[in-house]
Amino acid sequence: RLKDGMRGSTGGKHRRLQSALIVAETALTVVLLVSAGLLLRSFVNVANAEPGFVRRGTLTFNLAQSGSTATSIEKRTQFTDAVLRELRTIPGVTHAGMSSSLPMHGEGLSFGDRIHRVDRPETADQRGAGFDGVSSEYLQTIGVPLLHGRYLSETDNRPDAPRVVVVSSVFVDQFFEPHEDPLGAQLFFKDQTWEIVGVVGGIRRFAMEGSPVAQVYFAQVHFPWYTNYVLRTDVPPQTLVAQVRAAVQRVDPNQPIANVSTLEESARRSMRGRTIMLTLLGVFAGIALLLACIGIYGV
Repeated sequence: RLKDGMRGSTGGKHRRLQSALIVAETALTVVLLVSAGLLLRSFVNVANAEPGFVRRGTLTFNLAQSGSTATSIEKRTQFTDAVLRELRTIPGVTHAGMSSSLPMHGEGLSFGDRIHRVDRPETADQRGAGFDGVSSEYLQTIGVPLLHGRYLSETDNRPDAPRVVVVSSVFVDQFFEPHEDPLGAQLFFKDQTWEIVGVVGGIRRFAMEGSPVAQVYFAQVHFPWYTNYVLRTDVPPQTLVAQVRAAVQRVDPNQPIANVSTLEESARRSMRGRTIMLTLLGVFAGIALLLACIGIYGV
């Protein structure tokens, strides 16, 4: 009888331990499933966020000119103009533009500088903004809306043209009071004075989960060292790669194109870290749910 009592006591402790483990497994499973659900909802919200530019129907690539083939700023801008003219002749291409950097390519491939208003010299070195040298149709190509003033024009891309810039709405919010008109205001950066001639919508510059940033755009002639091209198409963009390569080689037979992609793919890559985290959490939640089910069935 004493042995039976000890056996019953041991069995009772074992069942209580087993029940406690099942409760812990179930609680962990619930936590993981809830976390995965919240992360999934966050992922969907980020994926559906408005980036401020057109993602679909775009083709991007870049060109690198060596110093021996582009010996001056003038030759670099002439080369870009010639390439854009050829790209616009491709059937299915509706817009073509160029920029020193493209959205969703990360902070390491973007440019920025300290900037201040000429009438506010006391704010020097206090604020910064991103900048890009662009062709006259770049902003229209990626679908950034004009809110005030004008876009850049081809006449702005001359060495002797007045130094003018187009700024983003986020830049205006950060550098101007609500009652102030930014058009005509003078800015100082890159050791030069520039006049604001237009305001455009803000874009998510680095990643889909980031916020739109303060951005300044000026003509390529002032920053011609990096050339990234983007096409807007009314056909599947990847079907035009061979024609794009041929168009570039009509300008320079020895010029290859590199890093062919789309803005949609770039936006998707910018969410890669979040995608991996969601996948891992989902896998762990599934394993925990399976173990909990096995434990409950074993009881």
